[in-house]
Amino acid sequence: MSKLKPLLTLDEASTYLAVSKTTLRRWTNDGRLACHRVGPRNERRFDPDVLDSFVASGVSDTPDLRAPTISGLGGAMKESEADLASRHICLFVGRHEERWEAFRPFFLKHFYAGKPTIYIHSASTREEMMDRVRDEGLDPHEVIRRGLLTLIPAQDAYLKNATFTPEFMVAFMRLQIIRKRADNHPSHLLCGEMDW
Repeated sequence: MSKLKPLLTLDEASTYLAVSKTTLRRWTNDGRLACHRVGPRNERRFDPDVLDSFVASGVSDTPDLRAPTISGLGGAMKESEADLASRHICLFVGRHEERWEAFRPFFLKHFYAGKPTIYIHSASTREEMMDRVRDEGLDPHEVIRRGLLTLIPAQDAYLKNATFTPEFMVAFMRLQIIRKRADNHPSHLLCGEMDW
């Protein structure tokens, strides 16, 4: 009888594959990589044989450019390009990591289409957002330099003067839209964390 290999934790699997934990989470959330969920916190565990097969299949190198999909947030959401135009989407997340998991497909869709994204961060830091972009195999400094990503802290946006007012938020958003249109970007993504 053959001995079963122990399942690997997220940290161990990350080291085993030489990828970030964020990438592993993304692959499991996207359904590209199977994992087991264990314990009351529903933590990921990985079978080493499955990891070996995953690497051998080359699936890990395939960029995921499907229509934006959000899974694990109470169901799946798919939208066509036409449905996303002039849309306001509001999501409630339970874990900090879900912010990127929810935002990622929208950002990548816009990035690969050459459309800019403005992201107003509050709970997330600029460095964290740049690390997330780097985990996608992109140079965050180059993405920012090309104008495809603008990171703005909430205190410089709709929390100016440490106070939130709907009128100021609308004026701020309108100004961002006007600036992007003036830069010849009629279509862009504007996203903000409102965690207060």
